[in-house]
Amino acid sequence: DFDDLICGVIRACDNYNIPLIGGDTNEASEIIISGTTIGQVDKDKALMKYGFEKGDLVCISDELGYAALGFELLALKEKDQNLYQEKIDKIKEIDSTIIDLALLKALMPEAKYDEGHILRDFNTSNNRVSATDITDGLASEFYEILNSDKKYCQFNNKTQDNNLAIESYNNDSEIPYSKGIRIYEDKLPVEDEFKEIANVLGINYLDLFLHVGEDFELLFTINKEMKDQLSSDMNYYVIGEITDNFTVEIVSTITSFCISYFKNLSAPNSKNSHITPIVIEKQNATKATNSGDIVAWKNSFWFKISIVENPTAAHRKPFNVCKIVSQ
Repeated sequence: DFDDLICGVIRACDNYNIPLIGGDTNEASEIIISGTTIGQVDKDKALMKYGFEKGDLVCISDELGYAALGFELLALKEKDQNLYQEKIDKIKEIDSTIIDLALLKALMPEAKYDEGHILRDFNTSNNRVSATDITDGLASEFYEILNSDKKYCQFNNKTQDNNLAIESYNNDSEIPYSKGIRIYEDKLPVEDEFKEIANVLGINYLDLFLHVGEDFELLFTINKEMKDQLSSDMNYYVIGEITDNFTVEIVSTITSFCISYFKNLSAPNSKNSHITPIVIEKQNATKATNSGDIVAWKNSFWFKISIVENPTAAHRKPFNVCKIVSQ
């Protein structure tokens, strides 16, 4: 009831040592809660979504996808109790502890308060740190930080007015911007048991990891020189790096070719889209020997296969490399 709800809000505030200073209630057909948190930080310590450079490391603060898994289980339980129990029994054979962890992550998320403070302290003139929390899914946040950085670069190129806030700057000029993100499947912190459970539920584990969100972990970038020192202060995972190829892509170790799971940054409405990867089997990809062969995107976007004849070491194997780019 309402009293229990307010008690939960107060416990959450106590957990982070913040006061509840107000609120308003109205009548509605369903429960809708909108919270606002206000704080302050020294200007030179504020963690922004922009300011990274080519070669900077792309990192996450912990494993992802467990909240998404928890929501999948809760939705299945609501929809079909018998099927839910059948799936739960199969999951228990794999690892019963993951069920409790997934439900905990879904229903009782915790903000990365301590990690945020550590990153803030490392954000000095000798380092580069950008950060955001993962609310709408990792893939969505990739585009969020790239769009923020693009706006930041345009802002710095177009104006010297220090009184104009970058957050309010909205100039869609044609100043060249080429930064992108490359992540590596073999660097993603995903347990084999998690993959097996996703398979039991008929879900691609990368969809849980990349596209659902509600993890509230941190996505952040750091310059390489910070890596060892930061590792002594907090746990985190390096999953990729900033590139200059204007795409977001994942290097797959399973299929031995590099495939961009995401729309090119110039594609319409890419900023707020929840992206679903195209799945291309290796045997089909290696047959696509002609650069320009066309494949269909699930959401009615069309993409072109480009064969990379001289891949970098990151692409793993020559002639088994495909990259999906917007036509």
